[in-house]
Amino acid sequence: MVSNISDVISKVISDINKVLPDDLSEYEQRMISDSLEIPYKSVTNSKVVLSDRIDEAIKCKSDLNYIIMKLKNKRKEVSIPYNVKYNKLFTILTRQGRPSRAAIESEINYTNPDMAQSYNTIENLDDIISFLESHLSLIDMVIRNYENRRYNL
Repeated sequence: MVSNISDVISKVISDINKVLPDDLSEYEQRMISDSLEIPYKSVTNSKVVLSDRIDEAIKCKSDLNYIIMKLKNKRKEVSIPYNVKYNKLFTILTRQGRPSRAAIESEINYTNPDMAQSYNTIENLDDIISFLESHLSLIDMVIRNYENRRYNL
């Protein structure tokens, strides 16, 4: 259980580093950190401060979109070869008379540990992408909130 935003940030970055080893620079880690922190930063009711915070939130949203795109590209790199090999093995095992889809998938993962690892990587990427995309919605809400507050001043 994570208790504060810094725990969430370190968990997300460590999860990304597991699926993108050596692909995430310090700058990109800072982009993620800033993007995850932006909704939780306090702001005063000053038009200048709100405008600066809106600009910062828009930049963070753009940065987060870049990270999500990078993760989706990695997912594509992993899933295309996985799906090709999986479909081939699934067809072969179906023709050999395996009783069910679950039995076939179990045999594929048991006899091909690299495919099981690829499947786990795809699942992890999906989870991270889903979390970051939901965080994009949160950033959108923050931007709208700041814009409304700035307009009402």
